[in-house]
Amino acid sequence: MKPFLHELAESIYKEYRQLDGLTLVFPNRRAVLYFRKYLSTLLDKPVFSPRLVTIEDFISDVSSLKVPD
Repeated sequence: MKPFLHELAESIYKEYRQLDGLTLVFPNRRAVLYFRKYLSTLLDKPVFSPRLVTIEDFISDVSSLKVPD
């Protein structure tokens, strides 16, 4: 059985061959790390990576509010 992020990477790679135009939002940095690892196993030539961000980073980019320390 494949991990969910591996299946997601396969699905996205099949659907979108031009990955550099995508932005994917993940719940945490660990999920970003594993997704990047699984996506790299599918690639056979150099490509630009999609933008991979956490939900916290995404919200802070969209909002004018600052995340407290």
